[in-house]
Amino acid sequence: MKKQSIKTCFLLCLCLFCLFTVGCGNTKNKNTALTKASDFNSPDVTIGVAEGYIFGEVVEKEYPDAKLLYFADREDVYRALEMGDVDGVADDEAIIRAIMRSTDLFTLTEGYVEPSDYAFIFPKNADGEKHQQEFSDYLKKIQENGDLQRIDEKWFGKDTDNKVSEDVSSLAATNGTLSLAFDATTIPFSYFSAGKPVGYDIDLAIGFCREYGYGLMIQRTDFTSLLEGVAAANYDVGCGAITISDHRKETLLFSSPDYTGGISIVKRSEAELEADTDAISSFARHFRKAFIEEDRWKLFLTGILTTFLIFFLAALFGSPFGLILFILSERGGPVLRWLTKAFAFLVHGVPVLMILFSLFYSFYRNMFMGGFIVSIIGFTLYFGDEVYQMIRNQAYAFENKDLTRDYHLLAIDGKTFFRKFRKHSGHILRRDYRERLVTLLKFTSVTGYIAVNDMSRVFETIRTESFEVVLPLLFTTIVYFVIIRLILLLFRDR
Repeated sequence: MKKQSIKTCFLLCLCLFCLFTVGCGNTKNKNTALTKASDFNSPDVTIGVAEGYIFGEVVEKEYPDAKLLYFADREDVYRALEMGDVDGVADDEAIIRAIMRSTDLFTLTEGYVEPSDYAFIFPKNADGEKHQQEFSDYLKKIQENGDLQRIDEKWFGKDTDNKVSEDVSSLAATNGTLSLAFDATTIPFSYFSAGKPVGYDIDLAIGFCREYGYGLMIQRTDFTSLLEGVAAANYDVGCGAITISDHRKETLLFSSPDYTGGISIVKRSEAELEADTDAISSFARHFRKAFIEEDRWKLFLTGILTTFLIFFLAALFGSPFGLILFILSERGGPVLRWLTKAFAFLVHGVPVLMILFSLFYSFYRNMFMGGFIVSIIGFTLYFGDEVYQMIRNQAYAFENKDLTRDYHLLAIDGKTFFRKFRKHSGHILRRDYRERLVTLLKFTSVTGYIAVNDMSRVFETIRTESFEVVLPLLFTTIVYFVIIRLILLLFRDR
C-alpha cells in the first residue's frame, strides 16, 4: 500500500512538471519577432491589460486578431508579463517608460496601438466648467513661459533626486479648497513616494491651485472610482494619465491636453527570453521567482503552519464539543435540548465562510480577536456540528435505534450506552470521523493561506461596494441557509 502511494505521488508530480514545462516552454522565437506594436495583432499572441482603463477597449478595436487577457491592476498584469503568461502588455507609453527605468525586465516595442492625449477631468456642472476653463488657461500660460517643459523634464527625465512634489499645506486657499481624486498607480503622473502624493499631474494641480488661490485636498482612489466620483461631483477634479475619449466626454469635462503620448505595448526583454530557452531553465526560473526571491518560501511555510494549527485546535476542541452537543440533545432538560438542536440546525445550514465572516465582523472592531482566533472558533463550531451530526446519525441507525431510545429515556446510564454503542458502530464512527477530518483540513487550508490575512480586506471590499456590512452579510447568510436546507430536504432519508 505504501509503495503504491509513493508511486502515485511520483506520477502526479511528474504530470504536473510536464504540464508546467509545456506552459512555460520556449517562447523566445515568437517573442523576438514582436518588435513593433502592430506585430501583436495575431491570433498566436496574448496581450494583457489592467481592468478599468481604456486599454482593453482600444486593443479590441485596433488588434481584433490578438487574444486579450484582463487583470485586476497594473501590478498583476506586469507580473504576468514577467512570468511569461502574456506576450505583451498594453499601457500608456509614459508609464511603461517609467517602469522600465527601474527594471531591465521589459522592452518597449515600436509605434503606438493608438496615439492619445491626457488631461485633467471635471464634473459636468457650473463649478466644473469654471475650473476646467481656469485649468486650461493655466496650461496655456505655463506652456508659453516654459514651466510645463520644466515639469516634464523633472518627472520624465533620468534624474531621480528631484522627484518630489510640494506640500499642499502651503497653499493659501483664499478662494476655497478643491478636492482632487488621483490614481496612485500612474507613475510618473501620480503616485505615492515616502507616503506623500507626487508626480507630474500632482505638480500641475498644485501649481494651478496656487495660481488661482485654491487650497487642495488630495484623495487617492482606484481608476474606476476616480472617473465615477468626478462624474458624480464627489470630487472637483481628477487626474492620473486620463486619456481623452468621446465616450468619457459624455459624462466628464476635459481640460486642454497636458501630455501627448499614446498606448504602446511592452514585452519581455531579450535577457528574460534567453532564460526560457528550454523547459528546465524555465522551470528553474519560475521556481526561483515563486519560492526563493524575497524569501517567498516563508509565505508557503506560514500558510502550512497556520493551516495545521487551525486544523489541530478545531479538531481538538470540536470533537468533545460535538459529543457534548449530542449528550445535551438526548439527556438535557427540555430547554437544553431545544437550544442544542436549534444551534445545530443553524450551524448545519450556514456555510463555514459565513460563520467566519459573522464572527469576524462581530468582534474585530472592539476586541483584539484577529482572523486566526476567529478561524479557530469558527471551525470549532463547524467541526463540533459535524461530530454531533455524525454521532446522532449513527445513534439512530437501525441497529442502534432501540439502544439510543433507552439512553434518551434514561433507561440506561451513559457509560453503558457508549460502551455498547462503540461496540456496535465504532468502526463506522472511525471511518466517518476520518472523512470529516479530511474535509476539515481542506477547509482550513484555504483559511491558512488566505482568509486569516485577508478577512479585513474582504470586509473593506464589502463595505466599499455596498456601503454596509451587516445587511449584505445577513442577506447572504440567509440565502445560503435556505439553499442548504432545501438540498437537505430534497435528499433526506425516506
